Amino acid sequence: MAAIDFPQNPGSLTPPNYFTATSGVQYRWDGGKWVSTGGSKTYIGMGGTGSNFVTGDIKFADTVKMEFGAAEDLAIYHDGTNNYIDYDTGNLYFSINGTTKVTIDSSGDAVFTGAVSATGDLKSNTSGNGVIVTSPNGNEWRIAVDNSGNISVAAA
Repeated sequence: MAAIDFPQNPGSLTPPNYFTATSGVQYRWDGGKWVSTGGSKTYIGMGGTGSNFVTGDIKFADTVKMEFGAAEDLAIYHDGTNNYIDYDTGNLYFSINGTTKVTIDSSGDAVFTGAVSATGDLKSNTSGNGVIVTSPNGNEWRIAVDNSGNISVAAA
């Protein structure tokens, strides 16, 4: 889907300032922002003074991606059944009020900052050596469970 190239100077359009995008969707300049003319609801409001933000829902068809970056290296989409955040470069950060809580690095490893909790069981599928935890003094310990359910703890 191509970007919508809105005219730079909407005042140069003949009244009532309508613009038809290549997709066939018609927009109207209301003196402060572009609004779609598809019914009474404003779906996109852009331009004007201090109102450069979306003022309504943006709906995408299944499998249509919302892509970010010059190289389109971040995409968010829905395939009709599942939801995806797909990225090609760097790390993916989840933050609350500017504080990163989860980082997924480019290799797919996740790092959680703060407590990890669960309402049910917290399950770890490790077929290797176990789970490494850090004690308050900074020492790391490996906790492992064998096939009989025996637990072992050793310095990592």
